[in-house]
Amino acid sequence: MGPSGVCSVMDNVADGTSRTGCSAVVYSATASAATWADFGQTTVLRSYVGSVGVAGARGRKIAIGPINTCAIYGASATPGSAGQVACSGENWAGVSLGIPSVGSTVFGSGVIAGLINIVDISVSTDASFTLNDDGGGFTCAVEGPGADQGKVKCWGYNLAGQLGNGQTAVPPTTYGASSPVVATGISTATAVSTGSRHTCAVLADNTESCWGANPDGRLGNNNGAVVNVPTVVAGLSGVTSVVAGYTHSCAIGTSGNVFCWGNNAGGLLGNTSFTGAFSSTPQQVTGVTGANTLTISQTGACATLTNGSIRCWPAATDFPAIAVPGDCNMDFDGNGSVSATTDGLMGLRALLGLSGSAVTNGALGAGARWSWPEIRTVMTRNCGIPGIAP
Repeated sequence: MGPSGVCSVMDNVADGTSRTGCSAVVYSATASAATWADFGQTTVLRSYVGSVGVAGARGRKIAIGPINTCAIYGASATPGSAGQVACSGENWAGVSLGIPSVGSTVFGSGVIAGLINIVDISVSTDASFTLNDDGGGFTCAVEGPGADQGKVKCWGYNLAGQLGNGQTAVPPTTYGASSPVVATGISTATAVSTGSRHTCAVLADNTESCWGANPDGRLGNNNGAVVNVPTVVAGLSGVTSVVAGYTHSCAIGTSGNVFCWGNNAGGLLGNTSFTGAFSSTPQQVTGVTGANTLTISQTGACATLTNGSIRCWPAATDFPAIAVPGDCNMDFDGNGSVSATTDGLMGLRALLGLSGSAVTNGALGAGARWSWPEIRTVMTRNCGIPGIAP
């Protein structure tokens, strides 16, 4: 999922190939599109990209930005196609798409030259391309087995050093790199995530490095200036996943604990004991353990847990204001166990839609007074009770 739509990789059972499919993408293609040359020309509700210009190519992973979409593809039967990258979209300043032959601020598509065995890719979430905002429109990828294994290669806007190659673009001389450049000093990366104007990567030793804009500590260090080379985030170990957001970053660490740093507007960092406007050091998200996937946006974050629940912070807007949505906890009375005589009765009244309210000390917060419809909403949305609508 991205700012411009939703895409997926779909297996074709009939011939064993895969296709990338997108819905509500601004720059999309007709349903009969067969190559990336067709992708990026017409605005339609849904699109499918078949062969990506290579016979039998298989889609493996998709990354979506506000104006660009990229896909990792490969085909075992086609030598040299393993883990290549194809992108489509607008080519702001002639650099954001990563295809030098495409003109400035026009639509284009094609295979990114010089990339092979790519195992991860991320397209910037930033839709702003003004000089005062340091510009967005960049993409980073991680190479797998081969001569450049573990290297991060980036292209696009670099006004905040977000490409990590030790340079910071100075318009009008340059806006960035129109072809992939190598992030300095990284040779063991396993995953990468691009934010609005910064980038973070997970390394093989389960540490993390970030680089780019840093006005609010989003790089995880005390330097508020632009950092145009990868810098280790202090105090993190066992990192398995990282997400660079708009103004903050989060990572999954040891035991599935989640840590966030950067802008803390509205409680973005998820640490209830931290009250600062921002933090340049990782703050552990309160009450989240066993996380296995993570996503963040401008206004919040969510993690899926190994027990099948979802935790979000700050409170999701379509839930009553519970502290940590997504936890399927039926212990409404807060006595540490779920019983039919107390919790079960409260749940039954909620499902029957009775009027009135109850004081809850467990799942819904100590001392909180909730109406039965509110309890019903939490039960059905958080716990997925079949056949019962909120």
